[in-house]
Amino acid sequence: MIRPSPKAIAEAREIIRQDKRARKAERPARTIQARIKPKGGRDRDGDYMTWQHESGLVCIACEMLGEPTARQLMGEPNPIEVAHQHIDGSKLGVRDHDRHSCPLCRWHHQLAPNACDKGQDSFWARLGIDAADYCAALYEAFRGGSDGLRVQRRFIPSRPS
Repeated sequence: MIRPSPKAIAEAREIIRQDKRARKAERPARTIQARIKPKGGRDRDGDYMTWQHESGLVCIACEMLGEPTARQLMGEPNPIEVAHQHIDGSKLGVRDHDRHSCPLCRWHHQLAPNACDKGQDSFWARLGIDAADYCAALYEAFRGGSDGLRVQRRFIPSRPS
């Protein structure tokens, strides 16, 4: 096999560079308005995420369906987690905006056989709650400095005495 000389390799690389420059010059210039998706991805709100953890909010599924048993948890802790909901038709596997999130326990968020992460539409239908309304009400309570537990109580149907 014949090896190309270093000079021939350098010439070939220069031809490739020139070709790339020519193709780049032919492309239309990108403008900010031409972007389909805003740079930066989802809207983040760290204060809202902290509020969900620290304001004493409960898992609405635990309130309606009952807390998981110790056997179901297998000795694992069951802390409140922030569950992002796909409300605006975002793709699966892509986390939605922080304002579209709500507090759920780990069991109802991820671990249960019918957990929210495994099928959001069926999870919220089983609870009889519109996830978009629930997340919007919680976010409004946060922005207005209101009590999040009061919002949660509005979404929990009253139990017959």
